[in-house]
Amino acid sequence: MDGNNSNVNLDLNLNSLGSKENHLDYASRRLNFCGVCKMVYNVGDRIPRILVNCGHTWCTNCLTKYYRKERIRCPSCLKLVKNLENVEQLPLNIDIFYEIVQTDETIIEMLNLDSQNSYLNLCNKHCEKQKHFFCSYHRENFCRECIKIFHRDEKCCVVDLFDINKLYQLQEQNICKNNLIIRTRVKAKGKFKKEEFFIANS
Repeated sequence: MDGNNSNVNLDLNLNSLGSKENHLDYASRRLNFCGVCKMVYNVGDRIPRILVNCGHTWCTNCLTKYYRKERIRCPSCLKLVKNLENVEQLPLNIDIFYEIVQTDETIIEMLNLDSQNSYLNLCNKHCEKQKHFFCSYHRENFCRECIKIFHRDEKCCVVDLFDINKLYQLQEQNICKNNLIIRTRVKAKGKFKKEEFFIANS
């Protein structure tokens, strides 16, 4: 494809839009790990977060180490983010986060309501509690009571699968919206200008 051409002909199989092949593949581009600790992002202590003043993405664990007096200085470009009550205030890199969830068979199984290990199922140890919490260290889901008993180690990072599923579904909807935009423009014109394309959640 000619990079100087302002028009891009969309010779596409429209039915393939939204397939895994069309998603941003961060793993193949070696962008699925934190540039500081060199460890792969996850849905626990290494959730990818964006420094809003520069746009660089790092894992939550590393950003916590750089957090001082309500400030974080980017380890790459040294730009400063001020007035942060905590690291969790920084926005997620939702594209990388989505790929993390999508490629993790364990989490996908837990988010599947038809699975025997669904996050809406009741805990085996505390029969009245849903097991909607997940530990990225033990890689299992459990109820709130189990946190107090089995997941108090400093290695444990517990997240709520309700929150994970909400973010995952939101990005699924954004992908569908973007694909609808492309389909509409392909049918209308057969081609579109590069600068016209936009992300539905931008």
